[in-house]
Amino acid sequence: MEDICHNCKKRPINVIRSICKCTICLDSAKRGTRKYYRENKQNVLEYQKEYCQRNKQKIYTTSKKWVVEHRDKILEYKHSFYQRHKDTEREKRKLHYQKNKEKITVNQRNYYRENKEIRAATKHRSFIKHRDKAYEDTRNYRAKKLSSIGNFSSLEFRGLLEKYKHKCLWCGISNRIEADHVILLSQGGTNYISNIQPLCRSCNAKKHTKTIDFRPFGSMILDWT
Repeated sequence: MEDICHNCKKRPINVIRSICKCTICLDSAKRGTRKYYRENKQNVLEYQKEYCQRNKQKIYTTSKKWVVEHRDKILEYKHSFYQRHKDTEREKRKLHYQKNKEKITVNQRNYYRENKEIRAATKHRSFIKHRDKAYEDTRNYRAKKLSSIGNFSSLEFRGLLEKYKHKCLWCGISNRIEADHVILLSQGGTNYISNIQPLCRSCNAKKHTKTIDFRPFGSMILDWT
């Protein structure tokens, strides 16, 4: 005859356990655990501290193994938590950085010095995965540095490429197409998509600082100076 759960009196259980895993029993067990912890908090903390000191290496090995096995799950949870508490987390990180600025700087320098190859590989993987976003951030940062107004996204530039069939408007090839500012940022041009034309790298370099609009219905040569 199977043993019946002494708590809910309904489901059969393994002889080793005294309760089953139904919602009623699990909730009851949690309430009992919390109550015991409240009543014996000091003893529990002392036991935990003593156990950790006795089994330090075992705990470290087990924890490290668990982190490796559940890496994706941990990253997903961290990302979702940050998105839910973005403002609070930013403020906490800002305060932590200000409080430990010198220590963080030293640690970063030491890590970069000791892990050059790992850092380079990680940076390359990130660039390959987020290539469009990296180009977009670089373009917008450069425009901001030159005090130019406006910005355009990678999605807008892809739309422009599709409009001109992914071809350079000067020579007509389809390789290594870049976003060229018709009027240069350094000459007062904006960073809006309306000031952008697709050119290959060679033609973009050939155009240099000249103001030339190769787009249909645009003035072919605006300024050769």
